[in-house]
Amino acid sequence: MATVLIIDDNDAFRTAAALALRKAGYTVHEAGDGTQGLAKIAETPVDVVVTDIVMPNTDGVQAITAIRQRFPDMPILAISGGDPHSAGYLKIAQMIGATRVLQKPFVPAVFMRTVAALVATRARPSSPESPDAQR
Repeated sequence: MATVLIIDDNDAFRTAAALALRKAGYTVHEAGDGTQGLAKIAETPVDVVVTDIVMPNTDGVQAITAIRQRFPDMPILAISGGDPHSAGYLKIAQMIGATRVLQKPFVPAVFMRTVAALVATRARPSSPESPDAQR
């Protein structure tokens, strides 16, 4: 089954999303901010990245930009909510390379279908040694 990296500083959301994905059969890695997420993706092959936008340290916009540079074909789901500007943040995320966006709160089934659709677009996992990493 596919591997999903969840990058979100909200522990409750990250834990709930990871649990749902694991129950669906996915391998899940978690990171509490963009810095941790970028370190994780550099060492562990993943098929899809789910990232929040507003986070401490390295935010989601910076994380998406860095992921796009290293893994140009990586499916990325950007999520944001709880902030009056989250819709604007999600538009920026799309402009810089997020494959799909969801505004929190969202229906869990929509989240799961979106992740499944992104996994389906991924032919093979990216890793630091893969050809994607060298483009």
